[in-house]
Amino acid sequence: MKLRSIALAAIVVSAAAPAFATTSATASLTGLSFQLIDLNPMDGIASSITFASGSGMGNYVYSAASANDYISGADNQSGSRSSNNVGVDRSITNTTDYSAATSTVTASGGKPTSLVSTGFATAPAGAGDASYNANAASPQNAWWGYSSFTLSGNTMLIVSGTSTVTASNSVGYTATGSESSSASTSAQLSGVGAAGSGNQSSSFSASASAPWWTGPYTETSTSSFSLIFGNTTGGNITGTMALATSVNGSANSSVAVVPEPETYAMMLAGLGAIGFMARRRRAA
Repeated sequence: MKLRSIALAAIVVSAAAPAFATTSATASLTGLSFQLIDLNPMDGIASSITFASGSGMGNYVYSAASANDYISGADNQSGSRSSNNVGVDRSITNTTDYSAATSTVTASGGKPTSLVSTGFATAPAGAGDASYNANAASPQNAWWGYSSFTLSGNTMLIVSGTSTVTASNSVGYTATGSESSSASTSAQLSGVGAAGSGNQSSSFSASASAPWWTGPYTETSTSSFSLIFGNTTGGNITGTMALATSVNGSANSSVAVVPEPETYAMMLAGLGAIGFMARRRRAA
C-alpha cells in the first residue's frame, strides 16, 4: 500500500499544471510642491517662476503593451500623448489580453503635481510572451537642454515630493516560464549658477528591479526628496526641470518539455518493479 501511494503521488506531481509568470511594476513622483523663498524682501521683486510653453515644453506620457500568444495569436498596442504646457493633465493606457501599461501626469496651478507609470504582464497559458513599457515626463524634453522655466531675482526654488518604486515577479525562472521587471524615478533642476554665471544642479533618482532569476520577489522603496535652485542676482535666470517615471517588464512561457524515450523507459521499469514486489507480497 505504501509503494502504491508513492507511485500515485509521483503521477499527481508530474501532471500538475505549471505556474505561469506574472510581473508588475510601479514608479511614481507624488505630492510635488514648488516653494518660492524671497531672499531679499526689501528689493521690491516679487518671487515668481514661469514655465516655458511651446514645442517640447509640456508634459509627455507614453505606454506600450504587447502580447504574443503562440496558440491564439498576438495583439500589440502602443501610443503617446504630449502637451505644450506643464500645467496640462496627460494620461494614456494601452492593454492587451495579457498586459497593460499606463502613464499619467497631473497638474494644478500651472505646475505638475504627480507623475505615475504602472504596468503588468502575464505569460500566455500555453506558450508565448507579454511585455509592458510606460514613461511619463515633465517637461518632455527638459533633459535635452531646453530652458523650461524662468526664476525671478533673489529667489530660491525648492521642489519636493515623494518617490515610490516597486518591481515584482511571481515565480522568477522555471522550466516553463520566466519574468523580469524594473521601475525608476528621477528629478533634476539645473541651469545658470545662482550668481548668474557657471552652472548649478540638484538631482534625485531611485530604482527597483526584479530580475528574471529571482522569484517570488518584490523590491520596493519610498523616499522623500527636495531639489534646490537659487538665484542671488537682481535679475531673472533660466533653468531646466526634468521629472520622469518609467517602468518596464516582460513575462514568457513555453510548453513543458516532452519526456525523452529513456524517461518513459525508466518510468515503466519502476512501475514493473512495483508490480513485481506487490505480487511477491501476495504470494507470501
